[in-house]
Amino acid sequence: GEPAPEHASALYPQLLQANHLWAGTGGATLSVHPPSGEVILMGRLPLERLQAEHFVQVLDVFTDAAVYWRDRIRTDLTTRANAAPDPNHLAA
Repeated sequence: GEPAPEHASALYPQLLQANHLWAGTGGATLSVHPPSGEVILMGRLPLERLQAEHFVQVLDVFTDAAVYWRDRIRTDLTTRANAAPDPNHLAA
């Protein structure tokens, strides 16, 4: 999603912190799409690791990360501007 302009400056450092060693993204990567300003969560998985059981596990973690960041972006960040995401919440 796209953060409200008044919340973007508080959110962007949190996105960078979550990206550090993928600690707050469940192994995925957060970015900002320049034309739209939307925050994007992306993941990669080598073809040789696409066995059904492993894929389901990866997809579960990715989904948790996507929901977490979607909700965080939608939340009024003014009350959480100094609150860093829990680095262990989405550890890969």
